[in-house]
Amino acid sequence: RTQARASFSRVLPESGRAWAEFWTDVVEGEATTKKREDQIKVLFRNWFEKQLGENVPFDELTRRVIGAEGFIQDNGAVGYLLAYTDMQQQPDAKALASTTARVFMGLQIECAQCHDHPFADWKRDDFMSIAAYFGRAKRYQDKVDMPVSRAELEKLPEAERQKLRMEYQ
Repeated sequence: RTQARASFSRVLPESGRAWAEFWTDVVEGEATTKKREDQIKVLFRNWFEKQLGENVPFDELTRRVIGAEGFIQDNGAVGYLLAYTDMQQQPDAKALASTTARVFMGLQIECAQCHDHPFADWKRDDFMSIAAYFGRAKRYQDKVDMPVSRAELEKLPEAERQKLRMEYQ
């Protein structure tokens, strides 16, 4: 018997950041679109970089991303769910189902949101089953007050001010 396990070969420190940026963009659906940069993406990318640096196998990395829970500051993998929030600020189950299938399974199943395709193996029920998994995901947000007043914040150097804003956004 032969056992295969997908894994990144030892990621060199200098390439870890590049691969983390690539995978963050792919997972968030931004590989070919305008890039955004916010606290969620930064923490998610940093988490990816750490996982790659520790040579976490791809199947384990996938489990950690898809099953992530907790606060983004404690577990950067939560950034995957948070990147797909809808207008009510809750994770969008259908977008997550489509992206999960495309990125982690190599399948394009978006069409199955609406109808069964006569030639595809995936049916609408299959798509909805994947979406149901993400339908249980909920976004909770704690309100954290800035450690300084607005007047004190304005007195800080620009770099320090931006850092504080990013941390407490």
